[in-house]
Amino acid sequence: MKRQKFRFKKEFYTIDGIWNVPGYVINSGYGYDFKTYCCKNCGEIFVEQIESKRKQNSDAEKMIDDSCPNCNVNLVNNLVDYPENIFYENKLFKNNNEIDKIHFKNTEIVEVYSLN
Repeated sequence: MKRQKFRFKKEFYTIDGIWNVPGYVINSGYGYDFKTYCCKNCGEIFVEQIESKRKQNSDAEKMIDDSCPNCNVNLVNNLVDYPENIFYENKLFKNNNEIDKIHFKNTEIVEVYSLN
């Protein structure tokens, strides 16, 4: 697993009465063929390049049969969809807000771990 740079837009959500919870929506390739996850133990963000997985004919569990580089938990049991789930202030929140995967203004390059 290595760190790679991807383009994201930063959004702020209201979750469980808490305002301005930051979350990132992947913009690289306009989000197509990319799936984002976070570690539910520490919030580290991971990107899976779906097309790359198809080409390699890889099993997803084999690809994530590793530990989180930040907190060392086993990723197989600790990855959740992101930004549908956001780790904020040492707690995992379910993000029930609509996630805008169409409009991408004010994007930035963020370095995260790639699962491929």
